[in-house]
Amino acid sequence: DAATGKPLGELLPLERQVGRAQFSPDGRPVLTGSADNTARLWDVIDIGPDDATWLRVAVEVRTGKGFDGQGVLRALNQAEWLQRLQELEKLGGDWFAKPSGCRWGLAQAGDAGSEMKWFALDFHLRRLLVDDYDQTEGPLHAWRFVELAEQLLQNSPERPAAALEILGAAHFRAAKYPEAVKQLEEAVVKQKATGTVWTQLFLALSHHHLGDDAKAKDFMQKADAQLKKIQEDKDTPPNWQELLRAKALRQEVEELLKSPTVERPKDVP
Repeated sequence: DAATGKPLGELLPLERQVGRAQFSPDGRPVLTGSADNTARLWDVIDIGPDDATWLRVAVEVRTGKGFDGQGVLRALNQAEWLQRLQELEKLGGDWFAKPSGCRWGLAQAGDAGSEMKWFALDFHLRRLLVDDYDQTEGPLHAWRFVELAEQLLQNSPERPAAALEILGAAHFRAAKYPEAVKQLEEAVVKQKATGTVWTQLFLALSHHHLGDDAKAKDFMQKADAQLKKIQEDKDTPPNWQELLRAKALRQEVEELLKSPTVERPKDVP
């Protein structure tokens, strides 16, 4: 499985070094030639049902794309993707682990980056890093979050603070906590204030993992003060999507601070 690095079946019990391997035209048996001048034929695991409908739906779920009524390939929106996922479950499910919204969002973010749609990339990355973040799948894709966030920063000179806070959050998800703090602090400087709620909460998360819960709690209190101000501002209606995202992130900080502080050597930055 290229996504997880785990084998799909039993390892071939070969006693000698294999010099050559060749699959049959139907992709099932594989022929190997070894250094002991022997050739062996092996059965390969069946990776999925031999069904055209199942294959179409499975590909749409995995790629986040599908053909419309005119035969034009286009990106599925999230509602369509979830519908395909339900259809796939009715057809017997995937042969790998069940996909999550993280995979759909990552496909959309990748497309936005390729098409140079920077506001769309910002939108999808924020959802990936908080709304659709999956504790199981997220770490597997963290390097891609960082890559896309760096691409956003390089191409968003008019909104450097927003891109920096996304890059800081991506570094946090990739467990690169010193880098996360550096990017988030740069974002605070460019925000010319105390930083956004997003920045303060990811700073709290990062400092906890760096072993400094005093700083983590301080940043959480700053975020709480900003949240209160946003909710009490009667002249400016809050962005409800951002408010719900902030509350979800605030809950993550609160739960994390209940766990023991990570002990780190004094010379680690």
